[in-house]
Amino acid sequence: MSVEQISATLQTAMTEVLESMCFILPGEPVDMAAFAGEPWMEHTLTFHGPEEGRFGIRAPRPVAVRIASDFLGEDPVDLSEQQVGEVMNELANMVCGNVLGHCYHDHAFALTSPTVMNPISQEQGAQFDWEEGVLVAWVKTY
Repeated sequence: MSVEQISATLQTAMTEVLESMCFILPGEPVDMAAFAGEPWMEHTLTFHGPEEGRFGIRAPRPVAVRIASDFLGEDPVDLSEQQVGEVMNELANMVCGNVLGHCYHDHAFALTSPTVMNPISQEQGAQFDWEEGVLVAWVKTY
């Protein structure tokens, strides 16, 4: 399957995961200038199976904190950096697994543990917008 076909499922996967796990619904496109001065967090993993590649997910730090808050059901000010990172790792696992499940229904994949990507990559794929932010996911196959 081509990376274009896999990438086409990214939007669906992000929507399904964010709606079911974080109660976040898609919204209008976000003005990226609003996050111009913000640091971004990116978490990546590799997958191995019928297809091999790398998957990544990134968001401005305040958006990652909001996602973690919704996922954990806790106030954003009470979250540690570790908790935010762990939620971003879990989000990377869930979205990647969802994408691969949509693309390869009857095949098994092994996913590595997500790691922090630093510096942030410029990879593009799909963008999930909602009223409080943006989340970008991408996939590359080898």
